[in-house]
Amino acid sequence: MDKLYKDKEWLEKELIQKSPTQITKEQGVGLHTICRWIKKFGLKIEYHRNNTYQNKKWLEKETKIKHFKQIAQECNVSTATISLWANRFKVQRVSPLQYSARDKQYLLDHPDTNVKILAKKLNRSIQSICQQRSRLGIHKIIVRLILDNDQFIKMWNLYVKRECTKRDIANYFQCSMATIDAKRRELKIPQKIAKSDIKRDKNNNIVKKGCCKCNKLLLISNFCDKYNKYGNNVYNNICKKCATQYQIKYRRNKNNWAKLLYLKAKKRAKKKNVKFSLTIDDIQARLEQQGYQCPVFNIPYEMDKYITDNKFRKGLSRPQKSASIDETIPNKGYTQNNFDIMSNRANDLKKDGTLDEFEALVKYLRVKK
Repeated sequence: MDKLYKDKEWLEKELIQKSPTQITKEQGVGLHTICRWIKKFGLKIEYHRNNTYQNKKWLEKETKIKHFKQIAQECNVSTATISLWANRFKVQRVSPLQYSARDKQYLLDHPDTNVKILAKKLNRSIQSICQQRSRLGIHKIIVRLILDNDQFIKMWNLYVKRECTKRDIANYFQCSMATIDAKRRELKIPQKIAKSDIKRDKNNNIVKKGCCKCNKLLLISNFCDKYNKYGNNVYNNICKKCATQYQIKYRRNKNNWAKLLYLKAKKRAKKKNVKFSLTIDDIQARLEQQGYQCPVFNIPYEMDKYITDNKFRKGLSRPQKSASIDETIPNKGYTQNNFDIMSNRANDLKKDGTLDEFEALVKYLRVKK
C-alpha cells in the first residue's frame, strides 16, 4: 500500500473530512505516525464533520434557532452529549423562549389549549411553555372552574363503578389527573377507597381492608385469599359480595359466553392430554347458530347458575341449564370438526355412550314402561 499520508496535499484534504484515528485505520499505521506527519507539515486538525454537533460553526448556527433537545433528536444522541460539546466549544445556549416568533404566534392563537398538548406540539418542555405564556401575557386558565359539574359527576360515578379509570376522565376533559382531584375536592365528592386502606392489629396481621367496589371498610373474612409472588396472603381487592355480583353480571352477558366455554374446554383438554385447536370465534359462531339455546332440549342457557346455584357451589352437582362443550367422538380432542355445544344435562346423559347403546336403552325403557 502506498504511504499516502506522507503527501501533504492528500493529508490536508483528508483531515477536513476525517479524524486522525480514521486515517490510521485506513492506512494501517499507528496514530503516533499520523500525528508526527501532521506536525511535520504544520497542518491543523479539522476532523470534525461539517454537519454534525462536533463542528463548532454548525453547532453555533443550530443553537440560535433550536434548543439542545431538538438538536439531540436530529443527531440521535442524548441532550447531555450536545451540552458537553457546547461547553467544549464555549457556545452560549440560547433560550428557546427568545427566538421563535412562529411559536409565539401559535401560543397566542391557542390560549385555551392544555399546556401538555402545547408542549408535545411544539416539542418543548412544559416549563418553557409556561414561561413563554406568562411573557406573552397569557394567564393560566383554571381548568377545574370551567368543567361541567354534572358531566364530571357522571364520569366520576363510572369511575366508582370501575367502568373507567381516572386517566380516562382526564383524557375526556383534556386536563391533568391533578385537576380531576382538585375538581373532586371542590365538589366535596368522597374519594374512592384505595387498595392501601388496610388496618392491622398489634401482631401486624390484617384485620380490615377497603373494598374498591363498594368503598366500604370490611372485616378480612369478607375477602378471598390472594397470594403474591413471595407467598404472602394479601387478599383480594374486592369483597366476596361485590365479586359475586360482578360475576353474575359478567355471565349474563351473551358476548362473554364464548370466552368462558373456551377457557373451560382448554383446561379440560390439557388435563385429559388431548388435542385442542378451537378458537373463541368458532365457539361464538356455533352459539349464534344455535340461538344461544340447547339443541337437544331447546332450552335457553343460564350461565349465571354457576354463581347462584348453591348445590354447585357446595360441589354437589353442576347447573343443568348451563352450556358446555362436548367432544362429538370421545377422546379425539376439541377440534373444529369434533365439538358440540349443549346443556350440562344433555352432556351428562350423553357422556361417552354410543348410538347403539342409547337405542338399546330406549328400547328397554319402552318395553318396561
